[in-house]
Amino acid sequence: MVKGFFNQHWAGTNAVGDTIRFDPYPSEGLAYGYGSPILLNDMSYFQTAGNILPVSGTTTEITMSVWIRPQVTETTGDQFHYIFKVSEQVNDDHAYLQIIKPSGYTNVAYVSLKFGGVSLNFAPQRLINFNQWNHILFSVKNKGATFSFGHQDGEDFDLTTKIVKNAGSSRGDRTHLVINGTAFHRFAVPRQSGYTSNDPGGWTTNHGYFRNDFASGDTGASATFGYYSTNITDDDTDTNDPNYPNNNEGDVVSGSATDDTIFGGHYGTANPQTGVNYFRGEMFQFWLKDQYYDLLNSSNVDLFYNSGSPVSSLPASPSVLFKAGLNGPDNDGTVNVGSIVTNRLSTGIDPS
Repeated sequence: MVKGFFNQHWAGTNAVGDTIRFDPYPSEGLAYGYGSPILLNDMSYFQTAGNILPVSGTTTEITMSVWIRPQVTETTGDQFHYIFKVSEQVNDDHAYLQIIKPSGYTNVAYVSLKFGGVSLNFAPQRLINFNQWNHILFSVKNKGATFSFGHQDGEDFDLTTKIVKNAGSSRGDRTHLVINGTAFHRFAVPRQSGYTSNDPGGWTTNHGYFRNDFASGDTGASATFGYYSTNITDDDTDTNDPNYPNNNEGDVVSGSATDDTIFGGHYGTANPQTGVNYFRGEMFQFWLKDQYYDLLNSSNVDLFYNSGSPVSSLPASPSVLFKAGLNGPDNDGTVNVGSIVTNRLSTGIDPS
């Protein structure tokens, strides 16, 4: 049974104490820093023959949930640790999750991730703690009809609330990141029917607004994008797009994504027989699905991370759900990831 730091989150069939443990060589991790390649045979990893992402057509929604318990591999300098990475960077099919410990900080890191046309490098929020269990939950819907919000006399950007009240327009994209229960959001609320951008009396909540918790400043792209970015391309073939026939797509998964995926690091660029940016620590229940969950709704967060009571079961029919098995990681998801190669993996029992 899972116990200790996060035992309250699991019950029933999910109360399985086995974790996937990554232990690259040398175990002390000081002789070989993250940037110094180690032999691939010395890196602790598992690799799928196929892409873990759903590849049936184009997908503009994705949700990921994972527990990790990282261990420090260096005492100085920046540290980059890939939890997973699609092996080849092919257009926007590329995807990864990594944690980064900045130089000058001890035992804390921030999250950097990418799913196709969406990427986030959230440097200010160093919420990942080394030598402890951490939960990362991410959901995005990178598609939606364009609408107007705000008032011409509204505030450009409020650094406290991260809200733009001034008149503007936005697609209906929605992005959420929840780390250890602390939530960050990016979305817009449309102006309600009957209201205009120049109504007497100025802005009200009925005029709508734009919120971006990932903003890095208060003007221009630093306010509207900041540490978040999206690659929007034209695709006029989807008749279900609310903007059809003038579609704007920000795909998070493309049907041409067929590359294998590696957990625990990635290949060195100079020599394919080396590994770099490797991860040392443990992982518990990597869950992925091509479906959006509105994480402004606390009941949706509770499906994955609940600080008050056990999570009885994760949402059904995930694309990928990696658990520790007798012969290495098992995938209980619907995507056929092909054969799984493992190296220097072990199974942790009863995380605490």
